[in-house]
Amino acid sequence: MAQKRMISKIVSDEDRFVDMHVESQALYFHLNLKADDEGYVAGPNRMLRMLSISRERLDELVDNEFIFLFASGIALIRHWYIHNNIRKDRVRETIYREEQAQVILDDCQIYSMADACPSYVRQMSAQKREDENRLDKNSIDKQSRAAAPTVNASKGKVSVCNEKLEDILQDAADTFPYKLTAKAFASYAKQMDLECIAYAIEEAGASGKRSLGYVRAVLNRLLSEGITTKEALSAQIKNRHGPPKHDTNVGMIGKGHTEEEFDKILERMDTL
Repeated sequence: MAQKRMISKIVSDEDRFVDMHVESQALYFHLNLKADDEGYVAGPNRMLRMLSISRERLDELVDNEFIFLFASGIALIRHWYIHNNIRKDRVRETIYREEQAQVILDDCQIYSMADACPSYVRQMSAQKREDENRLDKNSIDKQSRAAAPTVNASKGKVSVCNEKLEDILQDAADTFPYKLTAKAFASYAKQMDLECIAYAIEEAGASGKRSLGYVRAVLNRLLSEGITTKEALSAQIKNRHGPPKHDTNVGMIGKGHTEEEFDKILERMDTL
């Protein structure tokens, strides 16, 4: 007999969950429906195709720590035992023993990675992993980097870029309910000027929606409009007059904000 699958309001009512893209939320519900009795799900990529949604939605669940995604492609619902309490005599043990060996249940009945679990990785290209690892290393060693001499212009440029990104995220630490990490913005930093990331964070604060999901929505909108440089962003802001766009994420560019609000954004970008 198939076991019922439940979703706890403790998780689904959390701001971090509600602030995600609606497709990411829907994917999470579907993953819970397909999970085995211990929270493991095979074939999440097949589910993406079934729902006709992008890989970005799965990555958002990983970034917000609602699921683990193993190198094998198996997904694990982290809050499985908060959602479901199946009688032990009815539980069908998972067949994914290798993945199971890499996790533990903490005191709150939430799956966490065990200390010795090097094979857990988010599925991504080798280049993307290398880029994100470099960002993490630069974050930890920021002060020593600033004091060390630059060997060549290319390395110096990367170092300065990473330091600026860390400064931008540090400024947001007091206003966002949870920490924004350099890893979450690694792909955007390769596609646009950091001023665009600073603008997206400022816009989230001005709109009262301080969440990673909203910031990413703003960045995706900028990319779709071809706005990837400080100059292009400044020109768009200054040329903001006209009818607003019919979009839930039009942001400050498409709304009737005051001249003073936009000037503050531009002044903030000028300090970078």
